[in-house]
Amino acid sequence: MILCMILIDYSPANISIITVAMLLSTLFYIALGTLIGLFAKSVMEASVYSFPAIGIFTVGTFVRLFSEQYPILKIAHYLPNIQLVDIALKVEAGKGFANVLPELSIILLWFIIAMIVTVIVYKKRMVD
Repeated sequence: MILCMILIDYSPANISIITVAMLLSTLFYIALGTLIGLFAKSVMEASVYSFPAIGIFTVGTFVRLFSEQYPILKIAHYLPNIQLVDIALKVEAGKGFANVLPELSIILLWFIIAMIVTVIVYKKRMVD
């Protein structure tokens, strides 16, 4: 991520907020990947199982454009990738840590839920 930031010449106004957001997001995606890996019996299955997650967490930014027409799509506003975009926009607008706390909390909540489910599935796999 740091290399990508250097390549696109992205220098946020408050690097510490972006670092915390990226760290939380990375932890969430690691937990999600671990969870998907626990369900799969092979690497090929893991690749197939990951497609829905990739679709949901990548297309979510585009779904946001249609949320005015279709109110059910407002759920996408709570996806972690959308929260990262919101954090970046707020940081560029000069907002501080207190202003991005709701977005960071949502990403943290996603991480906690993913970790809880991952631990439950892991323990179940240990018994099987």
